[in-house]
Amino acid sequence: MAVDIRKLDDDEILPILVNEYKQDFPEGKSAESLMKIVMLNQYDVWGIFDGEKRVGYFFGFVNNNFPFLFFDYFAIQSKLRNKGYGAKALDLLETSPCFEHVDGFVGESLDPSFLKDQEERRMAIRKLAFYDKHGFIDTGIRVVLRGKHYVIVRKVKQGKALAGPEIFFKDLKSFYKQAYGKQSKNIKLSMIK
Repeated sequence: MAVDIRKLDDDEILPILVNEYKQDFPEGKSAESLMKIVMLNQYDVWGIFDGEKRVGYFFGFVNNNFPFLFFDYFAIQSKLRNKGYGAKALDLLETSPCFEHVDGFVGESLDPSFLKDQEERRMAIRKLAFYDKHGFIDTGIRVVLRGKHYVIVRKVKQGKALAGPEIFFKDLKSFYKQAYGKQSKNIKLSMIK
């Protein structure tokens, strides 16, 4: 398995939005709104490749004011799941040339304590355990957006300083404001630790 991560161009992103995204994230943003965010240069998309074959993808946000890659909609193609591609991709984030200028990685994961459906809860617990296994920690920050409750996880690169919880919370609040614009007023951030 020769897995690597590459930034995708618009021609490579459109087939993902048309053929994979809605299947992978049925309750996510509309494909049209995601493409708009990409076109406004607020989101980038990276492919996860095994050799020349793309096996997965994720969307993300990076800017100079927020020293982390905020990744979103991380998916491995359905027929290739549970074969180690997701684990390998998470492990590669730290060494990928695509992210040499960031201090770490931040993601949202559904908060299992707010899920009533047993299968959804089981999957959310499994996803948090997956992140934990790959060096991501629960930041103690929770976010409610689009009516869903999320746990914020992050991983700091080796040799980089870990910002304290208050500074990270402030940075995250600023990130949501920049990423969501006027809609950020509907996003609720809280710290539980």
